[in-house]
Amino acid sequence: MAVILAKALFDFASGGQGELGFHENEVLTITRQDIGGGWWEAVNSFGEDGLVPESYLEVIQDAAPLSSVKPTPGLVPSQQQQATASELSICVPAFSGDDHKVSAVRDDACDECDGEWDDDDDNSWNVCNNDTSGPIPDTNGNPRNILRRRREKSHNQSSNVRITLNRFSQFHRTSVNCFLFEATEVHDSDKNAVIVHGNNGPAWKGIDCPFSCVITSPKKETKFRGMKSFIAYQLMPSFSNTAVSRRYKHFDWLQQRLSEKYSVLAVPPLPEKQIAGRFEDDFVSQRLQHLQRWVDRMCRHPVVAQSDVFHHFLTCADDKRWKVGKRDAEKDAYIGGKFFLTIQIPVQPLDEKESEAKIDNFGKLLRSMDDGVKSLIDVCESSTRKHEGPFKKEFQKLGNAFTTLGKSFLSDDRRDAEFLTRAVEQTGQAYDEIGNLFEKQPPNDIAFLLEGLYEYRGLLSTFPETLLLQKSALAKVQECANRLPESEQQQVLCRTEVITSTVLAEIDHFNQNRVTDFRDYMQKFIQGQISFYKQVIAKLEDALQKYD
Repeated sequence: MAVILAKALFDFASGGQGELGFHENEVLTITRQDIGGGWWEAVNSFGEDGLVPESYLEVIQDAAPLSSVKPTPGLVPSQQQQATASELSICVPAFSGDDHKVSAVRDDACDECDGEWDDDDDNSWNVCNNDTSGPIPDTNGNPRNILRRRREKSHNQSSNVRITLNRFSQFHRTSVNCFLFEATEVHDSDKNAVIVHGNNGPAWKGIDCPFSCVITSPKKETKFRGMKSFIAYQLMPSFSNTAVSRRYKHFDWLQQRLSEKYSVLAVPPLPEKQIAGRFEDDFVSQRLQHLQRWVDRMCRHPVVAQSDVFHHFLTCADDKRWKVGKRDAEKDAYIGGKFFLTIQIPVQPLDEKESEAKIDNFGKLLRSMDDGVKSLIDVCESSTRKHEGPFKKEFQKLGNAFTTLGKSFLSDDRRDAEFLTRAVEQTGQAYDEIGNLFEKQPPNDIAFLLEGLYEYRGLLSTFPETLLLQKSALAKVQECANRLPESEQQQVLCRTEVITSTVLAEIDHFNQNRVTDFRDYMQKFIQGQISFYKQVIAKLEDALQKYD
């Protein structure tokens, strides 16, 4: 079997166990190309193996090289494949509906299992939805579990997770090319994603009637006479005040629909399925918090919050209407690149240089923020472990030493020395209690900060492909400009501006939320710290008074 070598086009930072990080121009040996989801398995020169994104690599031996766009400084890159003129002709039927042939077959096959949905934290999963089960990984832990599934074939299905790594998919690039060169006009009523001029450039038009949704009352339920168990959550949208019951698999379905339809938007991933302990109170409570955060973010997005599929998810309580709406969503005509057809942009044209500068600067922010978030996660996790272990032990060790010293004074039976004996012993007790405070403190400050950091780690992972999509579109237009009739060139440029405006609007939405979110994270963290140290000071002041 011939050795397949590939050169790295860009740096890639490992997101967790199972992924293999590498640097630009590093040469890897490809051991498997049939992983799926845009991932290969590779080995580096040190013998370390893991999953690598196919789109970051260029095959340099025993395969045709993959073409790429020159990376822009500061941009978190991915690989770009440019379609040739013949590929453009292949794209033409896609906008006439032929691109739904494969998905239609899948959807028709799934129609039969709509009522079952055997894919919710369970040992058996709905094959039609390509779901499997598996332990909860980190927010970006899909590759780790893919590798674990292959290496632990002797285990049962509980070691498996689904593959939903669409951010490296070639489908979205192809559909964007179709939008650029073969787009057709749509009715104004379908242009429901509106971009306006904001304070910092293109921005999504605000939600007409902002709303929220509260998730409550997780309850274990069964079906098939108790053979299948699951947790059902009650969702209460503020605009209806009518509760609907949803299981994790419904959230999972919604996230996949949103990611497929709005591939250019930042739709964060959900926490993965779990087998062991999925009915334990602590896990259910934590899962509810994660789902609440995810729904809150979707309710704040001006496009997602007003989408039909999201409102169907929040409001439909009838099984038959749910199935109809589910099928309609899965056969949506405006997914991937076709989503750009539904976007309405301002008449005033963009400044090309200014727009490119904004996107490049955001790419730099992404890279530095990704490093900063991961670094802070490591420090917070380490601090949590120290609070629960070494910090507690050190204070209690000091407390025990003071207590031992106080007991040694008991041999002195003079009355004027009794107060000192009691004071020293109570000092020991104070330090012992301070140790307990350290152990209990992380849920009051660090935990909230960590949850936000985990969420942003997932959000950041959605942007590199979005930025590259815009770069790819510009490069494709420049490549094909001389081959297009003048009558078409202006139309293509206008469509390019739709893509650029969309990316800028999404960047603006992200930055607005980032400022609000991290201000909230830091305020609550510092408030928790202040409250904690006030308790410590109170313990010490109380101990000090015993010596008066």
